[in-house]
Amino acid sequence: MSFHRKLLRSAALAGVLVVMPMPPVQAISAAPEMTPWEVLETNMKDSLEVYRKGDREQAYLLSATAYLDGFELLEDRLKEVDYDLMKTIEQGMEQLRNLMRQGAPLSVVENQNGFVQNLLMQARDALGDEQ
Repeated sequence: MSFHRKLLRSAALAGVLVVMPMPPVQAISAAPEMTPWEVLETNMKDSLEVYRKGDREQAYLLSATAYLDGFELLEDRLKEVDYDLMKTIEQGMEQLRNLMRQGAPLSVVENQNGFVQNLLMQARDALGDEQ
């Protein structure tokens, strides 16, 4: 389930009306022809590009989609192979989203993004998935 659908479902259950403007860049959710890695990588790259242009909220949404529709689909497999790496990636991606939402300096966001990208390469190797 995509980030946006989860948000809307949660709001509906809480009896809250949510008005969400259409984002200028559409997050890519898991599609049958895309692997979780592709969803993850595409949204991570796009989130950084959008952040560079100054759109913090859209960058946050793309980063959240990368996690929810990409990494979450790999989490269980990675947990079985390297639990500590899985937790570190989770925390790193959360930190990245928080930095974007807070409007951290671009260099800080770029460094965190690079840190997460390196962790994801380690995860890919640990799972034996091709790049």
